[in-house]
Amino acid sequence: MQRAEAAQRAGARVAAVTANLDSPLAGLADIRVHLGEHSQDFKPDASTQCVGTLFEQGALVFFDCLVLAMQRTHDVDPSEMCARHTNLE
Repeated sequence: MQRAEAAQRAGARVAAVTANLDSPLAGLADIRVHLGEHSQDFKPDASTQCVGTLFEQGALVFFDCLVLAMQRTHDVDPSEMCARHTNLE
């Protein structure tokens, strides 16, 4: 949340990829991507995976696809994309 708030103060738009559209971060975000998963009460046939696992797998695929789409849309060399990668932790 703190980084999203700091980014907004700096004039950036914030995007949130979330399983919970009611979360504080989703409420703050300009763009929301909802990767839904089954609930804590585990509805039958929704998924056999533990809560959270399905979101993590979906997020991995989503972000891989997003990076590839941006790379191709903007005609950026893969090595340049890697050089732009930033770890905010």
